[in-house]
Amino acid sequence: MHESGIRHLELRYLTAHTARDILNECVGLDPKTEMRKYYERCETLLRLIEERAQRLAAEMRCVA
Repeated sequence: MHESGIRHLELRYLTAHTARDILNECVGLDPKTEMRKYYERCETLLRLIEERAQRLAAEMRCVA
């Protein structure tokens, strides 16, 4: 997520690693925009994972 350009504060908020201190910060947060950047960055990887899962499911049906 960091490498996709999500700012440090949003990264901490979205991953819930340090929720206590994040709530004390006065900043604008737009999770939809930040998550869109993340998914755009990893879209190819997610597509490949989905295709592989479909192939494995098809192979399992052939075996059964």
